[in-house]
Amino acid sequence: MEIKNTEVLGENQWLQLIEAEYSDGSKYTLVHETRCNGAIVGVLPFRRGESGNVELLVRNEFTPCWNFGLNPSSVTGGVDTGDTVLKTAAKETREETGYFVTEKDMIPLGTCYGMKCADTVYHLYAVDVTGKAEIPIESDGNESKAQNYWIDYLNGDEITKIVDPIWAITYMRLLTKNIING
Repeated sequence: MEIKNTEVLGENQWLQLIEAEYSDGSKYTLVHETRCNGAIVGVLPFRRGESGNVELLVRNEFTPCWNFGLNPSSVTGGVDTGDTVLKTAAKETREETGYFVTEKDMIPLGTCYGMKCADTVYHLYAVDVTGKAEIPIESDGNESKAQNYWIDYLNGDEITKIVDPIWAITYMRLLTKNIING
């Protein structure tokens, strides 16, 4: 079913609330994230430790929509006009983790929506940063409020503390594809 017509019901500098009319005549109210052209990447870096255990990167950052303190979350970023999804995934990983990765390093894990009432598509990736060079974080000012840390991928106590749904979806897809065990 394709969208036939849209009407903007309200907006601010980041979001539009739109009413979308579909080809069958049905109408839905959706949130459209204009700040990222409706496309966001979510990346879950992982590494293999010296003992062979797999660790997953978590960003502890200020996320006002879930709480007003620091919250465990994922590497994410909006796709800028003119950029590809892969370019954005590699760039955000470098900016937010300090690991030098390329587009070829990205392991695709599919797409999802951040919520049922949004048209923004999240493009999910994992990336193995074992042995990758660390570079200074290319902060745009927001990264200074975040702290990265590593957890063992089998540590259920730590994983249940992560409230970011994008991190959780990416983690489950990573496990389902058997990438870190294969």
